[in-house]
Parts: sequence; structure tokens; C-alpha cells
Amino acid sequence: MARQIGLRDHAMVRDSLFEMLYYALAAQGRQKTLVGNDMSLARQAFGRMAPAMQEAHPLFEMPLVGEPSLDVIVGLNKNGSLVAPKGADPAWRGAIEWLHNATSEKAEVVVMAEADASDGQTGQTGLYLIYRERSDLVLPFLQAIGAVGHYDAWEAFRSRLAPDWTTSYVGVFPGREDGLLRVNARPRWRPATPLPEALGRLGVRDSTGVAESYGDAMGRAWGFDIQLDLDASGTHRGTWGLEFYNEEHMYSPEYRGMDPLLMAHMEDLGVADSRWRALEAFPVARYVTVPMAGAAVPCMMSLRVHSTKVKFPEGAQPYGKVYVRGDAIVRDAVRRQSASEEEVEPS
Repeated sequence: MARQIGLRDHAMVRDSLFEMLYYALAAQGRQKTLVGNDMSLARQAFGRMAPAMQEAHPLFEMPLVGEPSLDVIVGLNKNGSLVAPKGADPAWRGAIEWLHNATSEKAEVVVMAEADASDGQTGQTGLYLIYRERSDLVLPFLQAIGAVGHYDAWEAFRSRLAPDWTTSYVGVFPGREDGLLRVNARPRWRPATPLPEALGRLGVRDSTGVAESYGDAMGRAWGFDIQLDLDASGTHRGTWGLEFYNEEHMYSPEYRGMDPLLMAHMEDLGVADSRWRALEAFPVARYVTVPMAGAAVPCMMSLRVHSTKVKFPEGAQPYGKVYVRGDAIVRDAVRRQSASEEEVEPS
């Protein structure tokens, strides 16, 4: 019979799975071109955000121009462990406990934490709620993470949305000084109110050229989001983003792969350089055997490009980012803890 293991062992397995995904991502020259040389801060950040379990599902964020670097994002829904990891920041712990207690929703509601490990951050710098159609969850989520002061800005923003556009997540950045609220916007259906008109209602100026330059890519993508940072009045300020998704959402099995036409266009514009070609071989999926605690443990691992983003700073050159989703799961190695066991992180 497979032995049961405690949460301390689960944490070791989680960390080993993260390292396996990191080294697979950094292989074949991608460390030099995309990831950078130091895994330690990203690993620490992941350990403070991801529950201790026999799975690892990081989202890796990397720039497509400039110095290679790596930031880490963790997303949780009610289909997985909702035990806050040891060392979790208070706001992230509040988000996890809220999701556990406040809603019966499953995969359609996701809480996410982001760590800017490339800037030396190991605690969460961003917290998000993907609520989809459950806009009634925004206020209690903001209350749970101590950010209720952003709610008026969110309501003001929603009132300015074009009628045929929608929004499905909110995010705050406790680790940043600007105090802005992150939101998304996208057409509810196509065709819809044109992008320049819809964004003009929200405070984004001069987006006509963006619509012309990226219109074809928006039509090809599985989906796209406009991402905005709002001040206290609900008006956009500063940099905004246009994100193209390669799969329906973070937990979707549907995958379209990279859009080479979009990537070549971004390279022509100087928004990306040639490093994106290091991801053309993705997705990667295989069964591997990993040494853990003196045993050879069979695992399933995969990497795929989740999305590509173009950021538009005011008065500066746009730049690109890429997000790679990693999944690693132990297969038939140890039993999950019984639901009756005490689920508390060891001190």
C-alpha cells in the first residue's frame, strides 16, 4: 500500500516539481535568452504562494525584450488544495481562506498571486480574483484581502464600459506604491464597439494605431483582454496592456499554440526580439521519473505558452511579455492525505 505523507513532505514534493518545470523551461538555451540565471527567488516565491501538495501549476512570466528574467504567478480554485502555505503573506492567506469559505463555485472562480521575483520580491506583489460572471464576489474578495477601498473605483469603471464589452477580474498590488486597481475589459461578442471608442470611454487615449496594428491577431486569438490600471475615480492611468490567449483560460485543456504571425509582427515592431522563437517547440509534455526523498517518483509534466502580452506605456516604446503555464503532477506515488487529517502547515 502506498504510504501517506504529511504536509512537510508535500512541500518538498511541490518544490521538487517546481524545480523540474523550471529546468525544463530553461533547457535548450532558454535560460540565456528568456529565463535568466537565478532560480532561487522564483522558487522561494512559489513556495510562499502555492499550497503544499503533490502538484505544481506555476505560470511563468518572462520579457520578450531586454534582460532575461522570471516572475511567478500561482492560481487556485476549489478543485485543489486551499491550505495556505507556510510563510504566505497575510493578504494572500486571506484570499485563500475566503475562497475556501465564501463560495461554492469551482473552477470558474480563481484567486491568483503574483511575485515579481525578478525585482527581488518573494512575497506576493499582486493579488487577483477571476470572477467571470460572479461580479457579486468582487466586494467580499476585496474585503478579505484588506483592499475594500478599491471597490468604488471598480464600480465607476464598470459604469463606463461600453454596453457590449465586459470585465471578469480585479487585481491589486500590495507590493507596489502606485495604489492602482488592475481590471480587464474585452468585447462581450464580435463585432462590438470598436476598441478605440471602448477604451476612450475608460480613459485610454490614442489606441487607434493599436487596433489597426493588432486587429488581425485579435481576430485569430482564442481570446484577448485589455488590461487597465485605475485610479480612485475608476479612470485608467499609466501603462495598459493587450493580452492574447493561447487557450480558453488557465485551466482549459484547449490549446492553440503560439501565433507565429503575431510574434513575427511583434518582432518587426521591436516589441519582441528573436527570443520568442525559443518557444516554438512548445507545448512540451512527457512522463518523467524524479528523485524525491530517496525514491524514484513517476510524474507527468507539461509546459505550454499560455498567453502573449503587449504593454503600452505612456510616451515610451511598447514591449512584450510571454506567459508559460507549467503543470507537474505525481502519478501513483503516494496517497493524498485523508480529508480527516489535520491540514495545518508545520511550524
